[in-house]
Amino acid sequence: MSRWSLGEMFPKFLQERPEHALSALISAVTGEIQREHPIPADARLLTVTFAGQDCPFQEDLSFVWFSDPQKQHAHGAEKLVQNYVAFLSECNATVARQLLTKSIPRFRFALLLARTLMVGARRPDELGELLYPIALQPGVLHSNDTKKDAIDLIGAVLVKRSTDEQTATLAAIASHDYSIYKHPEDAKEMLARRISAVL
Repeated sequence: MSRWSLGEMFPKFLQERPEHALSALISAVTGEIQREHPIPADARLLTVTFAGQDCPFQEDLSFVWFSDPQKQHAHGAEKLVQNYVAFLSECNATVARQLLTKSIPRFRFALLLARTLMVGARRPDELGELLYPIALQPGVLHSNDTKKDAIDLIGAVLVKRSTDEQTATLAAIASHDYSIYKHPEDAKEMLARRISAVL
């Protein structure tokens, strides 16, 4: 299937065969990043633990080149990602959870993980329990590609938890290794403020 025809048919493809559509999306995102957005040497290859698996995902600088999820005139894989977000935002919660359980280990790049966390923040009661443990992981919470959406998801879930749990979670995040930052203490304080602001 050509990239053009996939773009035209993708919303229907998602509705009718979501698992196959996600496989096509992952391939399209991988190809477009390799062609249009080469990974810089200092981008990190990180690991997310999900459903008992260690799943590698590559930082891809999508926080720069696809910073606006509502980007006007998106095309190619970017448009497919927007279709995916729309589908995941509206589909049956059981379908969404089953789809994500099978697909997240194959995401490979940070872009798809970030957009999935974004939807999780919109649907915390339905997807929060599945995605919240991902958002809390240091690799996700400290990557520029996924940080914003991880914070939003943490806030959306944690705001409904007890004060004691909120305090414990913030303390656990404060205990992360901040040595990747140029100014670790400033980064720790900034992250704590950002999370507190969404509670």
